[in-house]
Amino acid sequence: MNKALLIVDDDQRVLKSLDRELHREGYEIFLAGSGEEGLQLLKQHDIAVVLSDLRMPHMDGVTFLEEVRQFKPEVVRLVLTGHGSKENAIEAINRSGVFSYIAKPWSPAELKTVITKAFQHYHLAAENRRLLALTQSQNRELKNLNADLKKSNQELAELNQLKNKFVGIAAHDLRNPLNTISGFSEILLYLDIGPLNKEQHEFLTNIHNTAKETTALVNDLLDVSVIESGKLVLNLQTGAITKLIEDRIAISRLIAEKKGLKIHTQFQETPEVRFDPRRINQVFDNLFTNAVKYSPEGANIYIEITAEENRVKVSVRDEGAGISEAEQTRLFGAFQKLSTQPTGGERSTGLGLAIVKKIVTAHGGTVAVDSRPGSGSTFSVLFPAAL
Repeated sequence: MNKALLIVDDDQRVLKSLDRELHREGYEIFLAGSGEEGLQLLKQHDIAVVLSDLRMPHMDGVTFLEEVRQFKPEVVRLVLTGHGSKENAIEAINRSGVFSYIAKPWSPAELKTVITKAFQHYHLAAENRRLLALTQSQNRELKNLNADLKKSNQELAELNQLKNKFVGIAAHDLRNPLNTISGFSEILLYLDIGPLNKEQHEFLTNIHNTAKETTALVNDLLDVSVIESGKLVLNLQTGAITKLIEDRIAISRLIAEKKGLKIHTQFQETPEVRFDPRRINQVFDNLFTNAVKYSPEGANIYIEITAEENRVKVSVRDEGAGISEAEQTRLFGAFQKLSTQPTGGERSTGLGLAIVKKIVTAHGGTVAVDSRPGSGSTFSVLFPAAL
């Protein structure tokens, strides 16, 4: 800690007296008989506080202290003045920002108090400067990091756009040959074109099912590509969502019955909403299919439509294995494979819930899950009511 004190006075008796008294307080004392000598000492040493007489030959105290202020503004300046020059000391304080003054003759207690406060002021100001410099340095570093992050985000956005373009082109080009494979394999399986032995029938069934599963994946990839590239266009209409959901349940019920599942519905009267029927079909097809896919044989699925203030809520509850809290944080991300497995050997692309969330968000709605391992899962979709 800096305890260097420079005393400037043309009276050697004053210098010796002050040196003697202040040395006992542990200060590092530098003495100068003139302003010129004091400036030289300032250049050579790290001085914290300067105590200067006002009346000196050649360079008076006010001029000297002004030089100090210009040369080392961080140095705390004090005036040493006689009784008859108190007004001059006050003028120096007002004009040059001098910290305080000590009157001759001084009392030891007053001298100690003023010098102590001057050093406290110096160290407090030094700490403030250090903190300011640290803050400025951190701000510069943060600014640089923000610039780097912005650049990285821009590069990632460009790469993601390129990826979406590539995925879109690849998926589009794959869909036609897959449809051909699926179509011809279905013809061979179900039209009367001649007898098939057991092995041939098994091979064709595998080809047909694989083509259908791959086509579903390609369609999901196309949807993700369209949504993430910002090209999702909604053809909105206003109406009740109940009829659409009933139609999707009717399709899912056929699949559910093959697993011995029962679908229970409870619909309240709800306000109309604005929605794109084709895209909302995708949302509920995914949610209903998942409920069937992850439910054990003989279980129940509960689908409810309720009104909540100015929103319409659709809930899909199953009696499946449930989802851990840790896995729920990844649930709506693309290509997420969770530990919960379909109960009937069904396949999953890992894209369905990601598509659901993006479509619902595009409608101004929200989607959430409430689940615990061993207690099933409830997926809830909320849409704002049409105003």
